Amino acid sequence: MGFFKNLITKFPCELCGKEVGALSRTKLKDDKYICYDCSKNCSLYYPSSIKTLDEVKEHIEYMKNMDRFCKEVFDKDTDRKDFSKLFPSVGIIFSDKLGMFEVVSKKAKERNYRELFRYSQIWDYKLYGIENTGENVTKKYKETGVKIKLISKRDNDPLLNAFHTYDSYKHPYAEELTIPCVYATDNLEGGFVLQHLDEIFKVGKYDVGKKDNSKYRNLEEVDRYFKREDWKDVADTAETEYFGKAL
Repeated sequence: MGFFKNLITKFPCELCGKEVGALSRTKLKDDKYICYDCSKNCSLYYPSSIKTLDEVKEHIEYMKNMDRFCKEVFDKDTDRKDFSKLFPSVGIIFSDKLGMFEVVSKKAKERNYRELFRYSQIWDYKLYGIENTGENVTKKYKETGVKIKLISKRDNDPLLNAFHTYDSYKHPYAEELTIPCVYATDNLEGGFVLQHLDEIFKVGKYDVGKKDNSKYRNLEEVDRYFKREDWKDVADTAETEYFGKAL
């Protein structure tokens, strides 16, 4: 009976006080609820169902700061590489000056605050493809693009966590980002997105540390070439100049 009672009972949102039913609320780890309107203050990638109310409040403050930084610093970088307009669903914008990038999508635009990811948080990246199925198929893939794996606090890989070497690089919640790049093709392709990631990571046209683009590498292999600490310093400096400290 308790399960069905919860379905029909309205509970107050812990953030705005509005009473919400089962179809318009999110349950948190500590059995409290927030409404869907307030959940839009959280990141698209934030797993609110495994967080407590205090953690959600802290996260929303982080998102507010990220949004300010996006509008007042990131958007003013005239040298950004903007690949967000190439496709209607998901795109990406790189700022080498700040060592950060933004993933732009329809779902992200429905959120109240924007957010950035750091180059130094990238574990690795690879190509993916969604194969065409059915009859009269003319191309092998209906969509190909780039997946970006992040060093994440949610990753329970014992090798990642054993010596705490990468603790200062970990993203607090996101694990993997998907960027479509080419539609209706016979080959795995990443277009300008893959090209710029190769430039950041010093692979591809530099003929250094070439890799199988369809698989993720381990961190030790990536960091033989990738200047992770340097990119962290770039992002830390940018945030410190704006906030007085690195977020």
